[in-house]
Amino acid sequence: MTRFLKWLLAPMRVNWLQPFYEKLYLFTLYAMNYGGGSYTEDSGEAFVLQYIAQKTGSQPVTVFDVGANVGSYARMVLKTFGQRATVHCFEPARNTFQTLTQSVTASNVQKHPFGLSSKTGQLSLYADADQSGMTSVYSRDLEHLNISFESVEVASFSTADEFCREQGINHIDLLKIDVEGHEFSVLEGAAQLLRDQRIRFIQFEFGGTNIDSRTFFRDFWKILHPDFTLYRIVGNGLRRIDQYSELLEIFVAVNYFAERKSNPA
Repeated sequence: MTRFLKWLLAPMRVNWLQPFYEKLYLFTLYAMNYGGGSYTEDSGEAFVLQYIAQKTGSQPVTVFDVGANVGSYARMVLKTFGQRATVHCFEPARNTFQTLTQSVTASNVQKHPFGLSSKTGQLSLYADADQSGMTSVYSRDLEHLNISFESVEVASFSTADEFCREQGINHIDLLKIDVEGHEFSVLEGAAQLLRDQRIRFIQFEFGGTNIDSRTFFRDFWKILHPDFTLYRIVGNGLRRIDQYSELLEIFVAVNYFAERKSNPA
């Protein structure tokens, strides 16, 4: 902030105006789509899929839906791409996976009863309710919202690198990650794919869950920005992020989109 702005704003930094500023701040966050990342239908994710559809033309696409839950995102992918999409859904929660298999039956969707992480193994899953969209490998502290994560189960995890080697998958057109704070670990498990430039588009959620996982937007920026252009997803478009700033560390759910700057021939 320049000295002029400091001088100009100094008289406005008064206590009686703070409630107004707080409401204005909340309004601005909502208008920037912060808080909208949890609702698939109106989060801006449909716009992103249309954007990718235009970029890929009529080519077949491979989509990884990591944290598929009960299949709402997978159905949106099918609606956008139809049969030209091969969708891999990863869902480690046992009951949620069973619902997923019943709700998404298309032949071009493969459903896997495990999650993706930074390494292969087993992790505890914590949930506030059966088949909850808030299920996480972190026992989240949401006491201030009167939410407790008392349900626990043990689930299996692999890595994107290992899965692709085993399945003979050469590239991923879209890696969508919504795993309640574990998104950065999924990217760590795709290190070889990222080095080899075999992932074209990435969508990941960032918000309150990252407080529990102790990850920051800076972590995503450092691992992705050298090779990807990053955007914040808004309701009907993409807001490009040209440089990192501490102001980006907003722990309210929103989705980000990363597009590879160049693609190997």
